[in-house]
Amino acid sequence: MKKIVFGLLVSALFIYLSLRGVEYEDFIKSLSGVKYFYLFPAVFLFLLTSVIRSLRWEVVLSPIKKIEQKSLFPITCVGYMAVVLIPMRIGEFVRPYLISIKKNVSLSSAIATILIERLLDVLIILFMFFVVIVSSDLPSWIVKSAYSIFVSFFLLLFMILLFYFKTDLVLSIIKPLLKKLPPKFHEKIENFLIAFIDGFKIIGSPVRLLYITFLSSLVWFFAGLALYFIMLSFNFELSLTAAFVVLIITIIGVSLPTAPGFLGNLQYACILALALFDISKSDAFAFSMVYFILGIMMNVLLGFLCMGFVNISFKDIYGDIRGRLGNSSVPSRKS
Repeated sequence: MKKIVFGLLVSALFIYLSLRGVEYEDFIKSLSGVKYFYLFPAVFLFLLTSVIRSLRWEVVLSPIKKIEQKSLFPITCVGYMAVVLIPMRIGEFVRPYLISIKKNVSLSSAIATILIERLLDVLIILFMFFVVIVSSDLPSWIVKSAYSIFVSFFLLLFMILLFYFKTDLVLSIIKPLLKKLPPKFHEKIENFLIAFIDGFKIIGSPVRLLYITFLSSLVWFFAGLALYFIMLSFNFELSLTAAFVVLIITIIGVSLPTAPGFLGNLQYACILALALFDISKSDAFAFSMVYFILGIMMNVLLGFLCMGFVNISFKDIYGDIRGRLGNSSVPSRKS
């Protein structure tokens, strides 16, 4: 609860910083001058990233269980809606939860597949950082952010590789510690770890690993391209590289504690990014609101449209997920 309150406070601060100094007449003028023709390809690209994310997850899950897209796509959309709406990234657990109860996949294995996706996302973001840093003159705080992402990537990579290739070693270290716990917790945690490691099976298939890396590249390239079309709609005379600078800085912004919808964080990150290219605060704020509606609220809309397909309410998801996280056995609820 304290973390959620902290996220709300951080968002409130960023909302204040975003609104401070905005000339509202210029803001309205900027919105009224938007060329809507360029927004259609942006919407298409944002939708396409949702489809590609679902395809990527299908491949990551395939060594564990083959699941068809007609089941996986709605779960993916509901999951990403949860990431947007539930603070502190708690929504990341919704996809593993749903796939566990709907398709008889171990929850801990499903959580591991999400870690694989995040590892690849960080890898692609680091590559974008490198390209942008080489081709643009960026402030030092952005470059320093790249270092922190770089460290996070290698820590996550080290953990995954250690669990996958040195499973016996990891278990031999952990088991003596687990024996100090009550037997019921000891068994649950050990089963969780074994199933969790099972979720890294994709590492054993270089072809599949290369394929999901390619799909991850498409996700972020299309996201950057969508931002470029939004820039064109505002008649910003900026390059495609500038769109990726905005994308990277907004990624940093929404990774901080935030309120539902990344509200405040996204807007202020856009303002900071576009200020590097001498875009006025009023125009940047207008841009951020269009980005918010098309890029963020689109995920919420897709998620709500798909709620009927997963046949479970958001209230049920939120109420059940905390208990499921501690249980690595295969769930009894099925579709």
